[in-house]
Amino acid sequence: MIGCDSNFAYSYDDSRRGKINWGSCITLVHYKQYCFLFFDKTNWNFYCKDKTFDFWMIFKNLSIKLEDLHKEHCYKFGIKNEEIFLAGCRNTNTLEELDIQKIKSFKKEILHHKNINDVFDSLIKPIENENGYLVVDGNFNRILFPYPLIRFTENLDLKTYESTQNEVCLLEITRYHDLENETVYNHLKKFPIEILNFYLKIEKKFKNLCDHLDNEFKEKYEKLESIKELPAICDSKKFLSFYILMYKNKCFQSKKIFKSEVHIKRLMEVYNSKLN
Repeated sequence: MIGCDSNFAYSYDDSRRGKINWGSCITLVHYKQYCFLFFDKTNWNFYCKDKTFDFWMIFKNLSIKLEDLHKEHCYKFGIKNEEIFLAGCRNTNTLEELDIQKIKSFKKEILHHKNINDVFDSLIKPIENENGYLVVDGNFNRILFPYPLIRFTENLDLKTYESTQNEVCLLEITRYHDLENETVYNHLKKFPIEILNFYLKIEKKFKNLCDHLDNEFKEKYEKLESIKELPAICDSKKFLSFYILMYKNKCFQSKKIFKSEVHIKRLMEVYNSKLN
């Protein structure tokens, strides 16, 4: 868990770790696939979990000579759209990690940040077909920010499909992604069909909740002159806190409020309550 002020973050679960200076942070794309290039005393070799990936063909097209690389370095590449991007580098003798910003030979997908606001501004920009972002500071401390779709499906219970645990995970995915999202459907198809069916039920129920709140808010509260008038004319007290947030944020879409302003426990409470 990370705590932060305007320029520093503190790791609450590791008292031995000092401040993370955001001024020396970079953001890397968190790739779904990686491959490694290394020298084994006699030859350059590569390892990639995907055996079908033609690393040498890609490398050849980069016009980089093997003799120009350091034999004591292991290069880590992210794979994206049949291209490779340098994602890390380590000395194989000392195991010291190296700053990839100083390595000019390879293409990289990185952003440099001056403060914590720059970091989080970059994290809200989705990258197609990738898992999320990895923030690395000057001491090579890492904070992983996976996309909700990846983060919550990793916690699914594949034994009891319609469990409370799965309901929470799938509701999290629903609120963080656009409804009727083909990317979500395709990802969930990798799991048993019962998981996708359960998600579709949750998605429909969540959409009904959002439509109900949006219509009621627009009908009765959009023209209010003061937020103080809300409690007096609110038909249902269980929705009052959401309407207050919508009013304060000048937002007439409850889904956006659920996505950024509401804890999952509170969302579960109203999600499982009757609308009328």
